Amino acid sequence: MKNIFIFTLLILNSAFVFGQNAEFSFYKKTKNYHVINEGDTLKGFFVFKNTGTDSLKIKDYTVECHCTQAFFPKTPTPPNATDTVYFTFDSNGKSFQQKRTILIYANTKDESAIVTFKVYVNPKEAFSEKKR
Repeated sequence: MKNIFIFTLLILNSAFVFGQNAEFSFYKKTKNYHVINEGDTLKGFFVFKNTGTDSLKIKDYTVECHCTQAFFPKTPTPPNATDTVYFTFDSNGKSFQQKRTILIYANTKDESAIVTFKVYVNPKEAFSEKKR
């Protein structure tokens, strides 16, 4: 009896996952930003379109470090509509080439999408010497 219950749950869960028809289509998944100075905050965004047939709901995100934060729509994105994921990058304590990845969890078939940005951070010593 217990095995039948577990099997039924697995079938229903599989049907739910395969039935999800929201899809991310990012216009650009990787962005390269120019030079910023250490201590500056980089603000950027990624535009996406829901190419699926169901509304797309972003559930959460993860980043490599707390220096990056993402802000996503709180309401579902209807099919064929576009929306934006914004981010900030705090460059305090960072220097030289930086690459950050944002993993976005949503109700899509793949359950997540990855976007990446790159920026070169001038260390404080480098731009403070130029001011002298």
